[in-house]
Amino acid sequence: MVLTTIDSAAYNAMQAPQGPVHINCAFREPLDHSNQNWSFDCLRGLDRWFRNDEPYTRYLEMKMVSAFGNYSCSVIEVQDIIKKAKQGLLLVGAIHKEDDMWAVALLARQLSWPVAADILSGLRMRKVLNSFPGFDKSILFIDQIDQILLSDSVKSWINPDVIVQIGSRITSKRMEMFLESCFPSSYILIDTHPCRHDPSHVVTHRIQTSVADFAASLCQCNLERKTSRWKDILMVLNSAVSQEIMFHVHAEFLLTEPYVAHVIGEALYGDAAMFVGNSMVIRDLNMFGKGWLDHTTNGDNMMMHNIPDFIGATVSGNRGASGIDGLLSTAIGFAVGSNKHVCCVVGDVSFLHDTNGLSLLNQRAQRKPMTVIVINNHGGAIFSLLPVAKTASPQILQKYFYTSHDISISKLCDAHRVKHFLVQTKAELHDTLVKTHAEHLDCVVEVENQIDENANFHRTISMFVDNTATHYLEYLLGDLYSSTTSDLDRMYNTKIHAIEYMLYRYVRNHLICSPLIPGITLKPSFAQNPAFCTSYFRNFR
Repeated sequence: MVLTTIDSAAYNAMQAPQGPVHINCAFREPLDHSNQNWSFDCLRGLDRWFRNDEPYTRYLEMKMVSAFGNYSCSVIEVQDIIKKAKQGLLLVGAIHKEDDMWAVALLARQLSWPVAADILSGLRMRKVLNSFPGFDKSILFIDQIDQILLSDSVKSWINPDVIVQIGSRITSKRMEMFLESCFPSSYILIDTHPCRHDPSHVVTHRIQTSVADFAASLCQCNLERKTSRWKDILMVLNSAVSQEIMFHVHAEFLLTEPYVAHVIGEALYGDAAMFVGNSMVIRDLNMFGKGWLDHTTNGDNMMMHNIPDFIGATVSGNRGASGIDGLLSTAIGFAVGSNKHVCCVVGDVSFLHDTNGLSLLNQRAQRKPMTVIVINNHGGAIFSLLPVAKTASPQILQKYFYTSHDISISKLCDAHRVKHFLVQTKAELHDTLVKTHAEHLDCVVEVENQIDENANFHRTISMFVDNTATHYLEYLLGDLYSSTTSDLDRMYNTKIHAIEYMLYRYVRNHLICSPLIPGITLKPSFAQNPAFCTSYFRNFR
């Protein structure tokens, strides 16, 4: 932290318009009352800095030194680092232009590295172009990187040697903590402005340039497309975890927040864009959002530049200490500026911080219709998933952290003459989203939930995902996997010989008997609860 801060201060002091630099010394987390002893582990990763006279973070510019497209020595050094990488990872933070999405996709193809895309990159939720088959093999997106890192075994194994980050800071706290501990030999950050965006303090090369210019510089390197066991295993882990998440969000009968995050991309019809609120909303979308979305193209809804087999879905949001303020008003401005149908997803506390935005929503000036989805769990649900929930009493959490409320969102909408829908089931959510799109309505869709139920479901998914990632890694690293195998089809040593299934149903006010379990009979009160029936039979089996 000290080294990257001093390097940044020195660089800014010596660049135009040269002058004094103010350094902020932030409090170190955790901010609660727990104590942590100082450890020599903080010196890990500094070997390179100790061995030479260079700054820890070097600030470079993309300079051509001849008319033949030759670059400066510092750029050539970065190119050599990328060439020699054995386990390279492309990390895509927040980017805001469709041209940049296109350039990142081309860069990913050129590097042939696994890609971890943040929800604000526009590449986390991608729309498949049906006219181009084989999209899943062109670029390896590790959409579930946040959830994969729940496994301690995976965190110890994954260990990339070179990381290239495009765009500003990422959303995932788990990913940031992983970056702090993995210490890649080189961490190269590319963005168009000089801001640090280095909360983990690991950046070794900071290049201020556009994605397109950086990709163009690599075109001269003739990078070799390498196949690696490391990359293949990452693909299998991502697929396994994705299937595990999909099973849980769909198997749960209740309408949960992870389910909303998983299916909300279906509301991005045509060239629609998304504006995301803070707290749990953006984190859920980053963790559970579906990576590939079906997309039927026509001449009116294509991006100016088509990525060969998919297009990005524009996603924007306010991040930072004041990110909760004015979210609804910002989303309306985003709709005007982008000239797109915007789906705005916010939490209830964020929504209540900007209820005046409803008056702007009612004006409907110079923009397309907006759908505002409010995840209403009647308070600040994110604190139920933070370490403070394990140490503080329920009374303290309720009074000082959850900021519970009983405000009627429906009545607020009525006061501003804005259409309001309350959805409490999965079917109601789907029907409402289809209706609002068909009728071109400005509306608020309130998804009701409870903090405790939401926290428990998150923990359930995390437990199963951790278990899945750990077991798959153990299997793939075992003797069943040949170190010389490059064909992914050989990873699977098993065959499905037969599939059997049974149908059962429950009848209201009658006893129920399942053919799955002969002789087991449920009482009427249980039979009226399909969520219980599903859970009962699954656990019994």
